[in-house]
Amino acid sequence: IQAYWDARSPAEQEALKAEALSQANPFFQSQYRRNENNPEFAERYLKMILDTHITALLEQQASK
Repeated sequence: IQAYWDARSPAEQEALKAEALSQANPFFQSQYRRNENNPEFAERYLKMILDTHITALLEQQASK
């Protein structure tokens, strides 16, 4: 997951983040939004959202 993220340019990372947030589990999405002013908690929720999204992308690639 980290290698996939690191291989993306900053612009690609921002696009991936936006895509992940738009498709995130509603609970994690709301917790992330609720904690945007608390960087420690926001980072935790964002990591869960991104990891889930990237895992799904990698699984799709593997099944092709």
